[in-house]
Amino acid sequence: MIIIVRHGETYANVKEGEQPSLTENGREQSKKLRDKLANLPIKNIISSDLDRALDTAKIINEKHSLNINIDAKYREIYRLIVGGPKNKSRPFRKKEDTKRAERVLGSLASLTDNTLIVTHGNLIRYFIAKKLNLPPKKMWNLYLSPCCILVLSKENVKLFQSEDLSEFN
Repeated sequence: MIIIVRHGETYANVKEGEQPSLTENGREQSKKLRDKLANLPIKNIISSDLDRALDTAKIINEKHSLNINIDAKYREIYRLIVGGPKNKSRPFRKKEDTKRAERVLGSLASLTDNTLIVTHGNLIRYFIAKKLNLPPKKMWNLYLSPCCILVLSKENVKLFQSEDLSEFN
């Protein structure tokens, strides 16, 4: 089982154009998630190198005391890939980010069971689309709450929104 977590709420989630660092609410979401994951036998934590994901990973790790493997390949991908609006400043990223997302998806099978990955919403949308054999461009409207959990196993894919982690066990 691989557990994939979206980072906590950021100022940019609250108001476009703001800094993408965690809000106080994002820190609280991360603490709630930390407590929910505290008893899981997590063996490995991987995080995007972007601060919002890394800060979330550090908070979760307070209950596990593992080394966090920081890896830039888990960074956000360009939103156009999952059907989002075009961003004039980043059209060059579509091809590059799609290739990276495919490489990351392919590498998930080689990860140790009970690995936790802290990453970003569009990469999670991409994983869900591919695992369910859906076109990634149809995923933009899939709501992913900050600190949501995606569980990938050989048998299935399960998504748990942070608003109701009571279903996660």
